Amino acid sequence: MLLKILEKLGRKKIVLDRGPSHPEYKNAKPWMERYYV
Repeated sequence: MLLKILEKLGRKKIVLDRGPSHPEYKNAKPWMERYYV
């Protein structure tokens, strides 16, 4: 529940396993998801 609230606030940052140079880096499976309160 709390994670969904933080996600709506736009405070979720996803560390992707591929850099922006990859054509589908946004669809790449992330290493982890970080939530900032």
